[in-house]
Order: sequence, then structure tokens, then C-alpha cells
Amino acid sequence: MELLDRYLQAVKKHLPWQRQDDIVAELRANLESQLEDKEAELGRPLNTGEVEAWLKQMGPPIQMAARYQPMQYLIGPAIFPTYWFVLRTAFLWALIIYSIVSAVQIVVKIPSGVAVLEAVLRVPGVLMTTAAWVTLIFAAFEFVATHHPTKCQAIFFCAVAVLQLVWEIGRRSLEVYRKRAAAMG
Repeated sequence: MELLDRYLQAVKKHLPWQRQDDIVAELRANLESQLEDKEAELGRPLNTGEVEAWLKQMGPPIQMAARYQPMQYLIGPAIFPTYWFVLRTAFLWALIIYSIVSAVQIVVKIPSGVAVLEAVLRVPGVLMTTAAWVTLIFAAFEFVATHHPTKCQAIFFCAVAVLQLVWEIGRRSLEVYRKRAAAMG
């Protein structure tokens, strides 16, 4: 049982300190029960190598302790659909604005293949920056929402309404632009 004790001590290091003793006691009872079942199945006590292999099968202590940790999210499941919607919208608008600005810069400067290539190669950076800002804003909102839920609900619904309005305006603007482009070409 020395290996089990060492395993439980390693697990204990990664548990929330307020509940360490309770969790370790519960875990000890569960693991000892499983160990006894395994020994009963074999009809003999497990040797050190078998106990070691069984504990390895249980997973690393930090992984075992993670099962007893509260769930932590950067962006939780309650606002993730909105986050995904906003992220896609932000990507679209970032690409549209970046494309227009790049096209104007290329036309104003001396047009060349190098300028076009540079503009295209900057697109991943623009998208990563956009994703970082949107994620940062939503992570901050998630943090505030989990710590002050009553204050955030109204802000959240207003923000979603504004974003949906912006999306609809953008969608309609694109439809008008496509119709004009089709009529011209």
C-alpha cells in the first residue's frame, strides 16, 4: 500500500486545499475498493509491479486531481455561441476592411506583384489579431459574468442586439454591393 499512499500524496498536491483531506479520503476508499476487487479477481494479493502498473493505468496524479477541480473556462458554454457568431462577424469585417485598405494602398502606391503578395501575407496576422481581441473581450466578459452575474445580463443582451444589428446592416450592404457589381459586369 506504500505505492498507493505515495500516489495519493502526489494527487493531494494538486487538489484545492479546502477539500484536500475529504477528496483524498474518498479517493483512497475508491482505489482500495478497486484494488481489493482486482486482488479478488486474481485470487491473490497484487505484487508491487502489478500495483505500479495499475496506478499507471489510473493516470498521472495531476490528471486524477483534475477530475476533482471545478470546471474552468476562458469562454463558457453559456456565451460560446455568441462568441462564435461575433468572431465570425469580426473576421468577415476585418477581411473586408483590410481588403479595401490594401487595395487603396496598392493603387495609390506603385502597383506591383510584391505589394499584392505582402498584402495577402498579412491576412493571417490580421485574423489572429482580430481573434485575440474578440477572445480577450469575451474572456473578460466571462470573468465578470461569473463573479457578478446580475450586472452582466443586461449588458450582454444589449451587446448581442447591437452585434446582430451590425451583422444585418453588413449583410444587407453586401447584398446591395453584389447587385450593383452584377448589374455593372
